[in-house]
Amino acid sequence: MEKQYPVYTLKNECNDCYKCIRGCHIKAIRIQGGSASVINDKCIACGHCVTICPAGAKKVRNDIDVVKALFLTGKKVYVSLAPSWAGVYNISKEKMIAALKKLGFAGVSETALGAQEVSIQTAKQLNQAEKGLFISSACPVIDDYIRLYKPEFAKCITPIASPALTHCGLLKDMLGDDIKVVFIGPCIAKKNEADENPDLMSAALTFDELNYWIKEEFIDIEAIEPDETCKFIPEDSYEGALYPIEGGMNETIKRVGIDKDDVTFIGVSSLES
Repeated sequence: MEKQYPVYTLKNECNDCYKCIRGCHIKAIRIQGGSASVINDKCIACGHCVTICPAGAKKVRNDIDVVKALFLTGKKVYVSLAPSWAGVYNISKEKMIAALKKLGFAGVSETALGAQEVSIQTAKQLNQAEKGLFISSACPVIDDYIRLYKPEFAKCITPIASPALTHCGLLKDMLGDDIKVVFIGPCIAKKNEADENPDLMSAALTFDELNYWIKEEFIDIEAIEPDETCKFIPEDSYEGALYPIEGGMNETIKRVGIDKDDVTFIGVSSLES
C-alpha cells in the first residue's frame, strides 16, 4: 500500500475558498473531486497551505503509530531532536529527554551534531573549490524546489546529506546499524526524507505530533523528574545549535573555518519572490 503524502486535504472539511490555491508559491494544489487537492509530484512540503487554510482542511500526516510500531520490533529507537525544541518547550533539556524516554525512546541525541558535521564538510568543499555558486543541501524543501522548479541550479547543491540524515548516520555508526532513528522537529519535509531514506531515518514527527502524543500519554513534562541518565548522547552540541536561526548555518561554517577571503554568504529564508 502506497504511503500517504505528508501534506493532504480532508475533503469533507474543504470549503472551496481557493485560499490555498492562491497562496501556494509553486501552484501544487488543484481542484479535484470538489476539493483543493495537493499535487504530490509538485509539492515540496513547505507547509504553507496548512498554515493558511481557514477551515483546517489541509493536514500533515500523523506518524505516531509508525513510531509506536518501531517499538514493537524490539529494536532500540533513538530520537534525533532538532535544536529548535528549545524555542518550543520552556523546560530543561533533562526534562525534555525524560519525557521522550517515558514515551519509549532508548535515548535522545541532538540533530545539531549532524549539523556540525555538515558545516565541517561544507567548509572543506568551499576551501577546495574554484569560484562558483554553492547551495546548501541542508533544507529538503529548498532541495526539492530547486530540483523541480529551478533545475538549472541543481548542480550547485552541495553533495552533502542534510544535518538530520547525517546525524542519523552518525548515530548508527556509534550505536549499531540495527537501531532505529526518529527525527523530531518543526519540519514537515523531514517526512519526505524519512520516506526516501528509511535505512537512515525510520520516521519523522513534528512538534505538534509530539505534543499530541505527550498529552495522549498523560505526561506532565513540567512536573516530570529526570534522573541521571537524562543526558544527550553522545554529548551536547555546540555550533550546530545555531542552525534554526536565520543565517545560522553560515555563521557555523565561518566558525569552523574558511581559508579564503573571497567567499560571500547569503541567507535565504522564503520562497516568496
